[in-house]
Amino acid sequence: MKRHPIVWWGLFASLWLIGESGWIIDARLPAGDVLPPPHIVSVQPYTPIAGAPVKVILAHPWASAQLVQLQWRWAGSEQWQLLTSCEWHLLQAPPEKLHVQFRATDAHGRSSPVVELVRPTISPRPLVRVVGIEPPEGPVYGHPFAVQLVAQSPLLRTIHTVQWRYPGETAWKTLPALAGKPHWVWKLAKVTSLKVSVEFRAVDERGDVSSSLLASWDVSPLVASFPVAQLGGLRERPSLHALALVPKTTRLVFAGDAGLVGWLDWQTGEVKLWPGHSAEHPVWDIAAITLPDGRMLALSGSQDGTARLWDVQKQKDERILTGHRGSVNAVAFSPDGKFCFTGDSSGRCTMWETATGKQVRELEMSTGPICVLRAWLQNGDVILAAGDADKNVHVWNASQGDRIAVQVADDELVWALAHASGKNLLTGGKSPMARYWRALLEKGALRLHRELFPTQEHGTRPWYADSNFTAAEFTPDEKFAVTCDRSGRLILWELEGGRPLRVMYQPNQNLWEDRRGFSDLVLTADGEFALTADRDGYVRVWYIGERPVR
Repeated sequence: MKRHPIVWWGLFASLWLIGESGWIIDARLPAGDVLPPPHIVSVQPYTPIAGAPVKVILAHPWASAQLVQLQWRWAGSEQWQLLTSCEWHLLQAPPEKLHVQFRATDAHGRSSPVVELVRPTISPRPLVRVVGIEPPEGPVYGHPFAVQLVAQSPLLRTIHTVQWRYPGETAWKTLPALAGKPHWVWKLAKVTSLKVSVEFRAVDERGDVSSSLLASWDVSPLVASFPVAQLGGLRERPSLHALALVPKTTRLVFAGDAGLVGWLDWQTGEVKLWPGHSAEHPVWDIAAITLPDGRMLALSGSQDGTARLWDVQKQKDERILTGHRGSVNAVAFSPDGKFCFTGDSSGRCTMWETATGKQVRELEMSTGPICVLRAWLQNGDVILAAGDADKNVHVWNASQGDRIAVQVADDELVWALAHASGKNLLTGGKSPMARYWRALLEKGALRLHRELFPTQEHGTRPWYADSNFTAAEFTPDEKFAVTCDRSGRLILWELEGGRPLRVMYQPNQNLWEDRRGFSDLVLTADGEFALTADRDGYVRVWYIGERPVR
């Protein structure tokens, strides 16, 4: 059969076009060995929700011409799976994060670089978080505390309630919401521990419950600070040197620079100043006693060389004790209130009848100034202990006028001195440690039982040049002790192990040297609070409870 010329021409043109098309296709493919990677256009939703669907839209320059195929796999897997379109669908997002890989391949076996999609997933359950506290610095012992919270649903559901409970409890309590605001407030009327811990959770309109949020705060043990001179009406704030609790009351008496003497009700903040001592001299020490008939007396000693006996209720001095050989540095009452003692810079201690102001006897204790006095009763006699500036502790039977013991107790001087039932003593001074003694008075000796050293391992700050121990007290159970020093540290000690349990610091550590640190401390009768006199003119109240019980 004979073909027409036009047919042959058409067949030739078709073959030429097929070859030309193949050349064009090859011209569109990349010249190198690596294909361009796919591009992630969008992830819906942008932050995947665990257990909910996810859609990823991809794009590739040659996907529309069907020159490449798109593939995917889970991160860590070796097996690639084919995508039939530029969309990747997942019915349920994983619980923690979405981590998937994509690539492009062509008919020549070439593969593009891998593109990774990593997105954290969020729970569909509601979320609750703390957005503020009051006070902003954190909870303070004995004061109110409040926590502000917000709760939200990632699915935009309505939050039905926010609930709370203390750790260890099983029942949840509901918090009231603020009117017109998606906020909730948890309030504590009074902080009564050294740590506040509470759990919160939110419940949405469908009953889905958030994960429990455990929130904890360390509590500041500093309960109150009183600038006593200014509260008493003075413009200045003289340094304080001593304080003493008035037994069976909430009052304490204090003494300081510029003849400052007065009393403070440490629960109400009421202050009264007592004129009497010379304003040109500091008052170094003060003591207080409540007599069996209910009268309250105070005894102060001044650099002006006098001691004054005060009626606390009448707020005036009843008697001036004179005849000292220099500054009166230390004072004390006998526990029954029948006698009082004054120690001066000559090293002499004088015993007086409290009721009459009559001098009973003089005790030539030391060749150096007396720094501190403590008295207790033993077998009906008054035992008097003194620390001096010649690094010694002296123990006397003041009723008999006999010396019992003398012991070197420091490297230079003894400022801090405490006793526990007359059986144990605690001393401190210039050396970087306090010393815990057994009082073997029947043998006329003090035996060193333990040295208390506040090392860096216990979280204390470096020592300042002037870091003398200035005061010490035993807790009522005599298992613990508290010391203070001129570097501004208040330390609670566990005596048997000789270790610091808690270290508290004077606020505002950027004070001048002559204003930094504590001068004296006393403990309340229940041993729950320490009250300090500091050289910046404040009486401060500290919570020292929650001690471990062995």
